[in-house]
Amino acid sequence: MSSRVWVLTCSALFTALAILLAACGKNTPSSPASSPTSTTATAAAEDPLRREYAVPVAVRNLLRGTMHEYVATVGTVAPVRSLPVKAEESGRIHFIKPWQEGDYVKENEILARLDEEETSREIEIAQADLDSARNDLALALAQVERTATDFARADEMFRHGQIARKAWEERKFNADSAKIRYEESVIRVQRAEKSLDRLLLQRDRKIVRAPMSGYLVASDALQNRNDASAANSTVRITDQEGRLVGTGTTICGVVDMDRVLIRCDVTSKDIGKIQKGQKAQATIYADEEVVVEGEVADVSQIMSMDTRAFKVDVVVPNPRGMLRPGMFARVNIIIKTRRDTMIVERKIIQRRNNEDIVFVVNDEERAEKRTVQLGLENPDEVEILDGLREGDKLVVLGYETLQDKVKVKIMETESAVAGKDVPTTSTSAVQPPNGRA
Repeated sequence: MSSRVWVLTCSALFTALAILLAACGKNTPSSPASSPTSTTATAAAEDPLRREYAVPVAVRNLLRGTMHEYVATVGTVAPVRSLPVKAEESGRIHFIKPWQEGDYVKENEILARLDEEETSREIEIAQADLDSARNDLALALAQVERTATDFARADEMFRHGQIARKAWEERKFNADSAKIRYEESVIRVQRAEKSLDRLLLQRDRKIVRAPMSGYLVASDALQNRNDASAANSTVRITDQEGRLVGTGTTICGVVDMDRVLIRCDVTSKDIGKIQKGQKAQATIYADEEVVVEGEVADVSQIMSMDTRAFKVDVVVPNPRGMLRPGMFARVNIIIKTRRDTMIVERKIIQRRNNEDIVFVVNDEERAEKRTVQLGLENPDEVEILDGLREGDKLVVLGYETLQDKVKVKIMETESAVAGKDVPTTSTSAVQPPNGRA
C-alpha cells in the first residue's frame, strides 16, 4: 500500500471516531446546573464530609478589675544613702583585716589605723610627763602647807617680840616661794594633761571607723553614683595597705542598702506626667526576678546632655538584700489608676476598617465581632469603656483570622483576670545604655 493511501485511510478512521463521540454526547442527558438557591446546610445534609468547619479558639471570661496607666522606663540600682570613709589624719594606713567590697560593717566599727605604733609611743611619753608633773604638784602642795604653818608660828612670835624681824622675813619668803612653786606645778600639770588629751584625740583620729552601718564599696563607686559598681566585685579595699594617705583622703565608702534608689531615664515626652510620690513597680533581674513596689522620690528639672533624658529617682525596699548597686531594672511609674473597670490584653485588640474590634463567643458557639471604645492604656493592657459586658467569653487565642458569625469550638477557657492593683512589666520607653531591651 502506498503512503498516500495509508494517510487517507487514517484520516477517514479519525473522522468516523469523532462523529461517533459527538453522537454519544448528544444522547447522554446533561447534568442539571447547580441551583443558585442551594444552601450550605443542604449540601452538608447530602454530603457529611462537607459539614461547616469550627475554628478552634481559647476564651476568657471577663471580669472587672483595676487599670493602671504608666510610664515604662529602665534604670540602675544605686544606694539611697552613702557616706565616705575618710582619713582624719595623715599617715600610713594599716587595715585590721582584709576587707572586700560587699562586706557588712556596723557603725563605728574599726576598719584601719594610721601609724598606730608611733602615736602610742608619744602617748606613753606624754603620760609619763603628766605623772611627773602630778608628783611635783603633790610635793609643792606639801611644801606650801609646811611653810604656811612655819610662817604663821613665826608671825605670832614676831608680834610678841620673841624673834627678830629678819627671821620673820625669812619665814615669809619661804612661804611665798612655796606658793609660787605650787602655782607653777599646777600649770605644768595642766599643760601635760592638754598634751596627753591632744595625743589621745590624734590617736582616735588615726583610727578609721565606719561612719554608719552598711556595705563597703570602693571609693570610685561611691564618687560616681550614676555608674555604681557591683557590691560583690573582687576588688580588695586593702590594696591600699601600707600606703601614705593624707588628711581627708577617701579610703572607701559605706552604703545603706535597706532601701535602694533606681535611677531612671524619662524622655521629654513623658517627664511632664511624673511627680514626686507617684507609685511605681520595679522588676530587677538578679539571680531571680525580683518585683518590688516603691514611689518616686525625686524628679530632675534639667535634661542630661549624655542621655537626652531626665533623671527620675524611685525608692524601693531591698528584700533580703538581693538588690546590689549597678543592677538593671525595668520600672513602671503609675500616672493614672481606675478601679472597677473592664480590662483586656492589648494584643487581642485588632484594627479593622478603622475600628478597634475584639471577638467573643455567643451562646450559639459562633464568633461575634464587637467594636470597642478604648480608655486608659499601657503597653500590656487596655481599658474597655464600651463594647463588652462582664461575663463575655472573650477570644484570646485564634482571633487573628476570625470573621463575624463563623462557627468556633472552644478548646480552652483561661482564668479570668480581675482585681489587679499593680501594673505588669512592659517594653521600656527608654532603652538601656548598652542598647539592649
